[in-house]
Amino acid sequence: MKDKNPTIIEFTDTHIKLVQVKSSSHQPTITHCEVRALHEFSDAELTSQLITLTRLRNTQSDQLIFVIPRRFAILKYLRLPSQNAAEIKKMVGLQLVSQIPYNIEDVVYDCEIVESEKSGYSQVLVMIVHKDVFTRYAEIFKKSGLHLSRVVLSSFGVSNWLKYQLAKEKDNAQDLIAVVNIDFSSTEICFCENQKLIFSRQLNYGSKDLGVDNFMSLINQINLSTRAYVNETKKGSVTRCLIISTLPDAGILRSKLESE
Repeated sequence: MKDKNPTIIEFTDTHIKLVQVKSSSHQPTITHCEVRALHEFSDAELTSQLITLTRLRNTQSDQLIFVIPRRFAILKYLRLPSQNAAEIKKMVGLQLVSQIPYNIEDVVYDCEIVESEKSGYSQVLVMIVHKDVFTRYAEIFKKSGLHLSRVVLSSFGVSNWLKYQLAKEKDNAQDLIAVVNIDFSSTEICFCENQKLIFSRQLNYGSKDLGVDNFMSLINQINLSTRAYVNETKKGSVTRCLIISTLPDAGILRSKLESE
């Protein structure tokens, strides 16, 4: 059987990122990580940088994963009267007709069962992306001579990071944890329960915008995101909040967040 050693590619507004992972019988190991700045967020620039970044790497076409930014997706949290995956997929399609600002024919969507209730209902997280977004990125990879095997939402990358860190600490956390991932130009907040992604939101504040004097703007957005999470999922309150950041003043941000 061929080893699964995936290459993961992510585009943000300002950078292109590549991570390669080696599978093992225990935990996956990161073997290579590289980040390059983008001069502009154009198709030509993305294609050029992607070719340069992957040229010298052993990129297996059947193990190439693209991480789509959270800002391109709509997330819906649904409670549906079934626990059959095929039935749930059909129900989701019917529900989305009246819940998204696009025609159902113009989007692609997928769903994940978050929890199966004893009542026979399922709690389901639905991810919706416009087809134009998929077409754009598929064309960029095609021009780069690469074939995508899988597309995942960036929020799942954050939730998998949480699962990896908890496993290292032998922490079998089942509580509700909010992970605040502060990137250069944006921040993604992910709500995870039982180590599964429940809800996420992208904020238009990144490390380039943040300093001690304007931390409260980010904290206010985190508070608003928490309210949006409660309204969407009808679940309980956050018990822990983790901050992922290279900010030198991240400790001050943590203290301010704790006081809130």
